[in-house]
Amino acid sequence: IGSQVSTNDPLGHLVGVEKYWIEVELPLDKRRWVDVPNDGQGSEVTVRNRTAWMPKQTRTGYLTGSIGALNQKSRMARVLATIEDPLARDETNRDQPPLIIGEFLEVTIAGREMKNVFRLDRNHVRANDVVWVNKEGKLKITPVEVLCRDVQYAYITKGLSPGDTIVVTSLSRVVDGADLQLR
Repeated sequence: IGSQVSTNDPLGHLVGVEKYWIEVELPLDKRRWVDVPNDGQGSEVTVRNRTAWMPKQTRTGYLTGSIGALNQKSRMARVLATIEDPLARDETNRDQPPLIIGEFLEVTIAGREMKNVFRLDRNHVRANDVVWVNKEGKLKITPVEVLCRDVQYAYITKGLSPGDTIVVTSLSRVVDGADLQLR
């Protein structure tokens, strides 16, 4: 009583509770590894809130589209994930944590399967995309083709063969053909 409202004053917010859209940012070079449809369901998405939810509690959804613009500050691609029944009102989701608008979530997106690659600890791929290989007791500096990298691994498509022994220790003298000694 007594309040005055003028044009463009917000009076409230209406929110649908059937599904929430979560804006997710991912590095542009990783976007090609996930399915972002224009219509329908894409890659599976798992979300969690480490600070507010119990350990191992997650919610599952899927990618539903692209925003079509990079974040101007982070230069990351912006995509939308959809979580059905975000407030866990359905009987099947009663034991799931509800989503709260504005909360920060950790998002894991299932990527496409990579075939015919070697997964190697990314620390073992040296500068200029070379790998040190032990060939009959000699160091062979081997150029490789890296399909992509994640936080822990590099996925290599060319340059290595099954059975290659990778040199993982740092060497003081890095010369192709140098003698190596196995530990």
